[in-house]
Amino acid sequence: MRHLSISKIILSITGMAVLLTFMTISCSSPTDVDCGPFPDKFRVTDFSTSIKQVTDYDPVDLIIQLSVFPGGSIQYDELAIDMIPVIDTFFSSVPNRMNFQLIQSAYACSPVIPVSVDTITDIQIYSDADFSPEYPAGENIAVFFDAFALYNEDGPMRMNLPQYIAGEPLAPDQLILLLNTAPAEEREMRFSVRYFQDGESLGEYEFTSNPITVVP
Repeated sequence: MRHLSISKIILSITGMAVLLTFMTISCSSPTDVDCGPFPDKFRVTDFSTSIKQVTDYDPVDLIIQLSVFPGGSIQYDELAIDMIPVIDTFFSSVPNRMNFQLIQSAYACSPVIPVSVDTITDIQIYSDADFSPEYPAGENIAVFFDAFALYNEDGPMRMNLPQYIAGEPLAPDQLILLLNTAPAEEREMRFSVRYFQDGESLGEYEFTSNPITVVP
């Protein structure tokens, strides 16, 4: 019985050693890339903004496809202002390396999706040409745009831009401004976007497009 107990202890120790080895290997990459921990927050420092053309849109599943706009004329409901944040990721709290052992290592192999700490406070959109008799050049026409916001953690959402701003949203992983109303007549115009946020690294941002002929 004594030999049997010792054998069980040896088997248990051996089993734990094998498990530790397996989990360590499972959290290691062939190229010795660090498996974590990973930053869980990001702050917006700038934007990469361009005019795009909507080539396909599924309103049910909220799937949108954009292509590079070559310039010239575009149907109003195909006009998209694509704003991709330039971000700086960081830890919301300092990782405790002393506790970065077996369980944390296994968890770190599934990185968290960083979320923004910046809150959008306003987005204004202007045109250098009359949009309609009621909205002459220089008037804020944000009401004629929808915000298509992509959050990697929660998925996409679409709503009228002023309504979106009223909800004090966090900065998304991608923001697409979609023109939802036709101008009074076909005309060439430049669109200017003024973006404001309560942010740690960026307070406001401005973008002006090249001339675009918008077709009702």
